[in-house]
Amino acid sequence: MKLFSIHDSKAETYGQPMCFKTTAEAIRNFQSWCREPESNLFKFSSDYSLLELGEFDESTGNITTHQARIISNASEFNPPIRPMSLDDLEARN
Repeated sequence: MKLFSIHDSKAETYGQPMCFKTTAEAIRNFQSWCREPESNLFKFSSDYSLLELGEFDESTGNITTHQARIISNASEFNPPIRPMSLDDLEARN
């Protein structure tokens, strides 16, 4: 399994490590968390990144680490909110 963490650049901290079978699975979960309106990942998306840290071998319990590699940034899944224009309002009517 692959080992990941969420890095908070403002707090300069790493979240508790998480294991996923694939990078795609980690990205899908991270994307879901980033779209939760009450989460800090949503509110401060430019501060958070998903990093791959290494691998965890389920059969031996060994952890192999490598230099942290950025996989994704929370802002990729949480685009800035665009103010509604008059055209938008008129189109709704």
